[in-house]
Amino acid sequence: MEPSGAELQDLFNTFGFVVTEEQTVPESSARDIDPEQFREFLRRLGIDPQEEPRPDFERDLLNKKILSAHLDERRATVYGLLCFGRDPQAVHPLGNAYVELCAYAGPDRAAEVAYRGAARGTLDEQVRRTVAWLRDFGGREEYSGPIRKDVPLLPERAVREAVTNAVAHRDYAILGSKILVEVFVDRVVISSPGELPNHLTPESVLSGGVVRARNQLVAQFLTVMGLMEQRGRGLMIIRKELRTFNGTDLELQNDPVARQVRLTMVR
Repeated sequence: MEPSGAELQDLFNTFGFVVTEEQTVPESSARDIDPEQFREFLRRLGIDPQEEPRPDFERDLLNKKILSAHLDERRATVYGLLCFGRDPQAVHPLGNAYVELCAYAGPDRAAEVAYRGAARGTLDEQVRRTVAWLRDFGGREEYSGPIRKDVPLLPERAVREAVTNAVAHRDYAILGSKILVEVFVDRVVISSPGELPNHLTPESVLSGGVVRARNQLVAQFLTVMGLMEQRGRGLMIIRKELRTFNGTDLELQNDPVARQVRLTMVR
């Protein structure tokens, strides 16, 4: 019996053959790519997009795996749409490739939902919109005599690293799930589709073990856009920020049944 697509992807993940981000999206074309987003990426790489000689636009996109040659047509790759798409979620099958946001008035999902939101767009936009939503959600006020101090929900650097980690490492082959950011009265939980790759464990990752990015091109993009730290430092930064902020530590769970990784930060 032939293995299913999901079974093949699991096999690829096990042996490090991670190809999902380079796969062609059938219902796409070069028109789905935002030229200005691509030019900004080039500028951040130190390349002047106006400098001659340069390959034509589509050839440049092909060279950087944003487009893929499909017979006589040019189709966008998963990486190309997620990082440079005009409207990535409008192109099937990436409709769920965004961050869902939900805040509860209690300690679990049985509590009333206080706020809902969604962070769509390219992956860098998703990170920035999620961080902004959590910032606007607010923290608390502390007073020392007449002086008021605003204490955030969580350290913003820790939040940014956690969300960036989720969009960088999620398994985009799991099409029916979104990244989920949930705010409870005592904690923030970020759930990302896909297990830890290559049989890594939460213990090895939290101890500083180097995580091979499931999506190498996406990780490079987020690094160039100034959102991702040097490889392997993200979780260390989150742990340090939390210890300084409120003396707590990061909790990381790998759930093979639900096929997701959950990251919990205590408020």
